[in-house]
Amino acid sequence: MMRYCKVWTRALVSLTFAITLMVGSHANGEGQFVRLPVVELFTSSGCSSCPSADDFFAKSLASRTDILPLAFHVDYWDYLGWKDEFAQPRFSDRQRDYAIANGLTMIYTPQMVIGGQEFVVGHNQNLILGLISKLTKQNSGSLQPFAVAYDGSDIVISVENGAFADQSYTAFLIRYLDSARTVQILAGENANKSIEYSNIVVSLDKAGTIGGSDIAELRVDAIPFEDQEIAVIIHEDVHGNIAWAGKLLR
Repeated sequence: MMRYCKVWTRALVSLTFAITLMVGSHANGEGQFVRLPVVELFTSSGCSSCPSADDFFAKSLASRTDILPLAFHVDYWDYLGWKDEFAQPRFSDRQRDYAIANGLTMIYTPQMVIGGQEFVVGHNQNLILGLISKLTKQNSGSLQPFAVAYDGSDIVISVENGAFADQSYTAFLIRYLDSARTVQILAGENANKSIEYSNIVVSLDKAGTIGGSDIAELRVDAIPFEDQEIAVIIHEDVHGNIAWAGKLLR
């Protein structure tokens, strides 16, 4: 049974990062970022419709190197008898903000968001794979004047001077687990099931705004952790179209 939740607005909790005006550089390779199209799964261990989507995500998407697959665990089904240990309110907020930005009136799980623009049921495998194929082709042929790099202590996000004089962008720093976790669920709608979760997002923070007036660069203090991957997503405005996304190579 697919569940829905009415959209409501709540501001994302954000961290404060230093912003400096500089010119950055970008090079692919270890310790640098690679640009990738984003595929986001909104799921919950308290949702009876989610295990098939979680299985599809884990087996068919999580290990792909041509996309950035991220699993956001939401908290709005925790009242059903099982609290999702990976859920955070800000992940539910991200899904709600997507809905508001795109004129949608409801959110649900499992939901897959492809490239920040396509919103589909998370276990509709053929549709999802088709949309991802289309997205990867678009991503390889498009150009954006962003440079994202890691200098050993900071993530440096920069734009060409004056490139976005009429448009502001918001950068988000994301950390997710680099290996799968298996959860034995003891209660709720998925009681007595053992479910494997992959690419579990553990933090989502607003790094700052770039573009617009004269902000040509963001510097984000980010120390890599041994069991986590780091990704950056840059949205038009706050939750508009995704202008750039990628992960730190290790």
